[in-house]
Amino acid sequence: MKDSMLKLFSVLGTWPPTGHLVLELNAYSPSDSEHWFKDCYFGGEHEDDGNLVQQQEAISRWHDPNHGWVNGQQVEAPPVPAILRLFSPLCSSLPKSLPKVLAVTGLVIRRQLRRQISSVALQLFLEKLPKLESIIYEPWRVCESHCTSNWEMASVIQGALPSHVKTVSVFEDFNDQFALALRSDPLNWLLLERDIDLIAPPIATPMLAEVFASKSREFEHLSISYMIDAQQFFNSCQLSYTWHHLQSLTLTSLILTRTAPPPKIFTLLHNASLAALTMPQLESMVLWNGKYGEACAFFYHRKKGSKQATLTWRGTWKLELSHDVVESWQKVASDFHDLRVQNEQVQGVVNSRGDAIFHLRLPGGVIDPVSLWQIRQEGMMRRMAGLEEA
Repeated sequence: MKDSMLKLFSVLGTWPPTGHLVLELNAYSPSDSEHWFKDCYFGGEHEDDGNLVQQQEAISRWHDPNHGWVNGQQVEAPPVPAILRLFSPLCSSLPKSLPKVLAVTGLVIRRQLRRQISSVALQLFLEKLPKLESIIYEPWRVCESHCTSNWEMASVIQGALPSHVKTVSVFEDFNDQFALALRSDPLNWLLLERDIDLIAPPIATPMLAEVFASKSREFEHLSISYMIDAQQFFNSCQLSYTWHHLQSLTLTSLILTRTAPPPKIFTLLHNASLAALTMPQLESMVLWNGKYGEACAFFYHRKKGSKQATLTWRGTWKLELSHDVVESWQKVASDFHDLRVQNEQVQGVVNSRGDAIFHLRLPGGVIDPVSLWQIRQEGMMRRMAGLEEA
C-alpha cells in the first residue's frame, strides 16, 4: 500500500490545477466479501449489478457453514479476529516525502473502506492536498479508545485542514453486531478494560466538538453525523464566534428520540437558534437522529432571496414545537415576513440509518449517495439473513 500511494501521489503531483478533480481512496481484500462478510459492500466490481429479485436469489444461495452462513441465513457472528482484520490499519507508514498534489480539489473516503486510516496518515493526506475545497469522510467506529481517537481527530482538523476547504461531510458508521461480538469476547481485553460502549454512539470529548465549532467558521457547508453530538457543538459556540460564510449545518443528536422528555429536545432546538443568530448566511440547519424503528429531524430552511422561512418537524413520531422554540427561531428569521411551522409524519419503515436518511429526506451532503445506497442494501440483506440493523 505504501508503494501504491507513493506512486499515485507522484503521478498526480505532476498534474497542473485544471478545475474540479476528486480523489477517492479505497482498499479491500477480495476475500472480505467471500467469507464472513458476504452482506457488506466494499466497492468491488459488479457489487451493484442486478435487480432486487436477482440479489435476493443470490442471498438465498449463500451457504458457507465454515463462515457462519447456512442457506442464506447467518447462523454465527464473525469471530473477533475476522472483525479486527476487516478493520485493520491502513497506510500506517507513509513517507513524509509524499509529493504535494495541487490538482486535487476534493477528497472522498467512503464507508466502504473498512480499513482504518490512522490520524497520522489522514493528516499527511490533508497536508499534501493543499488545494482541497471539499471533503467526504466516512470512518468506522471500532475498538480503539474513543477518547484517544477524538483527540487525534481534533488535532487533524485543527492543524492540517487546508484553508481552502469550504465543504465538509463526516459520517461515522458503526455495526452493532460487530460491537456485541467484540464485547462478548473475554480475550478482547482492550474493550473490557476500558469498558467502551460500542452499542450506542459515544459522547465525543469536548475538545473535538470545540475544534469543529471553531474551524467551521471558515466553512460554507458542514455535516457531522454521529462523531459529535449537536448539543456539544452548540455548547462549544463561544459568544465571540460569528459564522460569516456558513450556509448549511447538519448535525445528529442522541437527544432526538421518541423516549426523550420534550423539554430536553426543546432546549436543544433553542440552543440551536442562538447559534443560528450568529450565522448571517445560514439557509439550512438540520438536526436529526435515526435508529432501528424510529427517525426524526428538525429543519430550518429559508430560500435565498425569498421572504419566507420554515420550521419543520419530520419523524416517525409527532412532536409539537413549543411556543418558546418557535419564538426563538422567529428571531433568526426576523428579516422575513413569514415563518411557517410544519409537522410531518414519516410513513416508511426504518430498518437502518440509511432508511432514516432516506425517509426523512435529509439534504444532500449528509452522506455520499453511493454510501446511502450501500447502507440500505446491507440493511435489506441483514433482514433476509435473519438479523436486525440498529
